[in-house]
Amino acid sequence: MCAGQAEKLRAIRSHMDALKLCKPNLQSLILTTAEKYLPQLNIVATAPGILAFSAIGIISEIGVDMSVFPTSKHLCSWAGLTPQNNESPGKKKTTRISRDLHQAAACSVRSFRH
Repeated sequence: MCAGQAEKLRAIRSHMDALKLCKPNLQSLILTTAEKYLPQLNIVATAPGILAFSAIGIISEIGVDMSVFPTSKHLCSWAGLTPQNNESPGKKKTTRISRDLHQAAACSVRSFRH
């Protein structure tokens, strides 16, 4: 390893150490901000595999006012958790599931399996 690479590694390690120091403060700030949504967070956290910060992420994305979604299917569609059927004669468009909540859903499914 040359001197330049060693210096870069030291800078990266120093940055990682600084981030580790900031993490507890940020987590505390997030938890303090989320306290007013505690009843809703507890409901979301009853889903298998959803932990505190996953529940906070879900509530921050969709909010707590479910009246904007006529049905649960509308919520799932908005969240990008339903596959799309975009097919026209001779041409099939992408059917990927989109949005950030898919990642949270996939993580909860994986954690539930293990």
